[in-house]
Order: sequence, then structure tokens, then C-alpha cells
Amino acid sequence: MTAGTRRRTARCLAAASAAAILSGCPIGLGERCASDLDCRDDLVCLQPPGGGGGICDYPYRAAGEPCTVAAHCEPELTCSSHLMPGARYGVCVEKQPGGEVCSVDRDCISGSCLGPTPEALGTCAP
Repeated sequence: MTAGTRRRTARCLAAASAAAILSGCPIGLGERCASDLDCRDDLVCLQPPGGGGGICDYPYRAAGEPCTVAAHCEPELTCSSHLMPGARYGVCVEKQPGGEVCSVDRDCISGSCLGPTPEALGTCAP
């Protein structure tokens, strides 16, 4: 594909997305949105911190709902799969206090997971 063809394709895709929004047709997973009304019924418009336009995605999961990564959970929660070595599935749980196990910063109330490696869990900073 030539550079000109790529530019034309990108313009067409942008126009198609804009047309879908303007026509009231719901847009799909991973597409840009301004509000939940733009997205399909099973999706929500997740806005990044500080604004700048959202993306249609599945809604965050509440405490006790299944997850595989913390990003599936509401921002104040994490996924229990991060807290058990080798676990692939978990549920959304409260973030860990200082001194408890973690694998990523988001697992901790403090926002800091000290010393995690691919082979071992870390510890939440106080």
C-alpha cells in the first residue's frame, strides 16, 4: 500500500466514524466517542483523565465481579489475579494496604508496589 493510499484510507475511516456519530448509529468497541449515547448499548464511553475524547469500551466491573487484569475493574479497585502467583482469573477487590502483596502499582492504596518481578510479587509501600 502506498503512502497516498494509506492517507486516503485513513480519511475514509475518519469520515465513516464521524458519519456514524452524526447519523446516530451506535459505534463499536475501541472507537472514539463523546458520551455513552454514542456507543452501542453494551458499551460505555470511557473518558481519559483530563478529557480529550473517550473510547467505547465495556463498563468497569464492580467489587466481586470477574476480571483478569486491574484495568477491567473500577478505578478504586484492583484484580485479585494480581495478588496470587500464577493466577489468571480473579475478581475485583479493594486495593491493598501497605505491607501487603502486589504485582503492579495499581494494586496498592499508596499507588506504589515495591520490588515486583515476573517471578515474584512485591510489597505495597506504606
